[in-house]
Amino acid sequence: MFIYFIILLFIAFGVFHYDIRNKTFYRKTYAVFLSALITLMIGLRYKVGGDALTYEYYFRWMPNLSEYLKFLDYDRSFNYQPLYLLFVAICKTIDPSYYVYQFIHAVVVNSIITWFLYKYCEKFFTALFLLFVLCLYFYFTFEIQREILAICCFLLGFKYYQNNKWIPYAILAVIAFFIHISAIILFILPFFKLVKLKNQTVLLILVIAFALSFLKSFFYDAISVFLVTDTMTDKGKVYSEMEFSISGLLFFFLGRVGLLLPIVFYYVRNKEEPMRDIVTAFYILSCLSQVMVGFDRMLNYVTIPFIICFCNFLYSENIFKIKIKKKLIALSTYFCLFFFICIKIVMDLNVTDRARYHSIFFPYSSHFDKEKNPERERFMIELWKR
Repeated sequence: MFIYFIILLFIAFGVFHYDIRNKTFYRKTYAVFLSALITLMIGLRYKVGGDALTYEYYFRWMPNLSEYLKFLDYDRSFNYQPLYLLFVAICKTIDPSYYVYQFIHAVVVNSIITWFLYKYCEKFFTALFLLFVLCLYFYFTFEIQREILAICCFLLGFKYYQNNKWIPYAILAVIAFFIHISAIILFILPFFKLVKLKNQTVLLILVIAFALSFLKSFFYDAISVFLVTDTMTDKGKVYSEMEFSISGLLFFFLGRVGLLLPIVFYYVRNKEEPMRDIVTAFYILSCLSQVMVGFDRMLNYVTIPFIICFCNFLYSENIFKIKIKKKLIALSTYFCLFFFICIKIVMDLNVTDRARYHSIFFPYSSHFDKEKNPERERFMIELWKR
């Protein structure tokens, strides 16, 4: 916990000094310092994360470069995309240790995320602060090791997406898909630009999504044409069979969609916002993720750009002098983002009969002390048994 607190203090100073007070002296240097500090935190962690424990377990059987092509020909047990396996193979050729791979992964991923935030968000430190306090940074860098590499491809190609340069965008989308199959959303994302947000459109999407929540088999049949691999088909079937109670459905619709509506309507009225398309995509995917949980993974691709949209909103006027209406929009959006990761932590606070979700992030352990967390390991065992 101490390392998290120290880094958060450094980020908070950046928010106050550079974003709120608008100082520029050594701003870029301080941003690079923070990026390096976060990279060390991520790269030097020891058995921190959920899926990270699974990746560490399977790492020993993954190929190095000399075994790579043979592995692709004869092994189908991992269901990992070939470019992710190539990334692992390069790391294993440099050094066979999992922790060397983890450090290289941290350098690549964190460099791209912080570069993207610095390039596209005038309030870099506020965006970083939000990602930290909402535990999204931990989720992206500790948990989804394969998918975050695909997300980074989208971040690298974001300018092509914005400027409608579809050939370089498509090349990066293909690379992303051969890292993680959830990147199929990158081929659909440009079509969301055709959806022009209006009050009636926003409500229509909400009504359709809510209705489809009770027609999952019909929805699965409709999207099955996009499931181009056996792995995608299998995962799609699993997601389509997941059921929630009416109260659970209403709870998450309220948290993940209802709380999002105020900022969506704000962007409906502000048609000149340069990242308005991201709000459209984020809203549609938020609605669809309540129909089928697999869309949660696809929502990951636009979450970081959406955080930038939120920061732009926060600083569209003096952050301490905005009207009560904007304060309510800001609060509503924050709690919507809270529903992504933090709500799982809150809902598990009183759990005593199983491992709690927060254990995958807290406490922190470094490669130097190598302290294992039994609850974290138990969480993964119980997760696979469900």
